[in-house]
Amino acid sequence: MKKQQSGFTLIELVMVIVILGILGAVAFPKFADLTTNAKRASMQGALASIKSAAAIVHAKALVTSATAGAANIAVEGGTVTAIDGYPTADSAGIGSAAQLTDYAVATGGGTAGATVQIDLVPALTNCFITYTAANGATPASALFTQTGCP
Repeated sequence: MKKQQSGFTLIELVMVIVILGILGAVAFPKFADLTTNAKRASMQGALASIKSAAAIVHAKALVTSATAGAANIAVEGGTVTAIDGYPTADSAGIGSAAQLTDYAVATGGGTAGATVQIDLVPALTNCFITYTAANGATPASALFTQTGCP
């Protein structure tokens, strides 16, 4: 009786490896680019969160007549330090209001017009958000610097 052997030939195995190599070479750069886009999108999401949180705190300040000088404004989730009706430029102000737990909020200030830099962790060079606290009639603002984002 003759025994029939089955399996893949060497040529078939080499062809499969070549095809997988080609697919990997084409797919890998696209996958690597997704992480770049994800970092930029994460910062844009944080910027939107900062702007929304500042608007919510300001609305609460208007309702409670706390639009002049320093104040503590109670919002859902805790108390936010505010200056001129907007969150202060520190972790107790905008950091707390926007709940930026995955971002590094640099030491800013609780005074009118103070600024704070908000980065991803780990920080990227020239890829950050600058939040400026309100100063009298000038409302708070946030700006995304993305020249160094990958």
